[in-house]
Amino acid sequence: MYCKMGLVSDARKMFDRMPERNSVSWATMISGYAMQRLAGDAVGLFGLMRGREENVEVNEFILTSVVSALVVPEFVDTGKQIHSLAVKNGLISFVSVGNALVTMYAKCGNLDDALRTFKLSGDKNSITWSAMICGFAQSGDSQKALNLLRDMHFSGIMPSQYTFVGVINACCDIGALKEGQQVHCYLLKLGFEFQKYIMSALVDMYANCGRVCDARNGFNYLKEPDVVLWTCMIGGYVQNGEYEAALSLYCRMHKEGIMPNKLTMTSVLKACSSLSCFEHGKQIHARTIKYGFSLEVPIGSALSTMYAKVWEFRRRESCI
Repeated sequence: MYCKMGLVSDARKMFDRMPERNSVSWATMISGYAMQRLAGDAVGLFGLMRGREENVEVNEFILTSVVSALVVPEFVDTGKQIHSLAVKNGLISFVSVGNALVTMYAKCGNLDDALRTFKLSGDKNSITWSAMICGFAQSGDSQKALNLLRDMHFSGIMPSQYTFVGVINACCDIGALKEGQQVHCYLLKLGFEFQKYIMSALVDMYANCGRVCDARNGFNYLKEPDVVLWTCMIGGYVQNGEYEAALSLYCRMHKEGIMPNKLTMTSVLKACSSLSCFEHGKQIHARTIKYGFSLEVPIGSALSTMYAKVWEFRRRESCI
């Protein structure tokens, strides 16, 4: 209960008071650290278990829990050691262990190790495929991500929303409009069109490919867009030079009471700067302060650009 609520300190106190601990309690506590991205604590507890609890057998649940925590590059060597332990103990054949290892290597940027583990995984499921596809997409190997989706389709594995987000992001990065449209049709066929993460990725992809009308159609498709979708659409307008449309959509967002994020405000400030709407820009600046946003990157950069334009504009006026 404490782990699921994110109260890992309280969970650890309860764990330490237990007179006897079994594999379930160890796996649960390690998983709690993993969910909070406390890799050092997860590894430390795993080491403690192996050193003191000789009667507790390292099973697939414990290994999956500890590997899930090691998704930062500085722990990849530890992950490799645990990978070796999984092979030694005959646990590498478990789907959950294979998925955790592929995800770990992919998120750490070790795509060669991720792909090697992926190919050696005998029983792949949607999570295995998605981890590898997203790994390629996030590292910039967009074409490999698209090729892997094709292989996934022919293998008969149903993609998840995470698979589609990774592939759409890959299309966005390389401007692959045709492939992106094909993926769009595929996800419509499977009934994923109401997933907000997918729709945000589609809006971003269409805007990046210069298809602003298609991006807006995607935005309008959802009756209750979240802040990510609003921000994608506003940013898409700015990216394509439609600054007035960006400001108009932001005003609608503000009227509907949707709280913006840093990226929203950055895009709006860029629109104000490009249109020389300096008074409006000052109001947006005041709102960033009101909302408690830091004036560092990216908002600070947008403000610096806008006020530099103000200074240049006034300098030119004084010369006339």
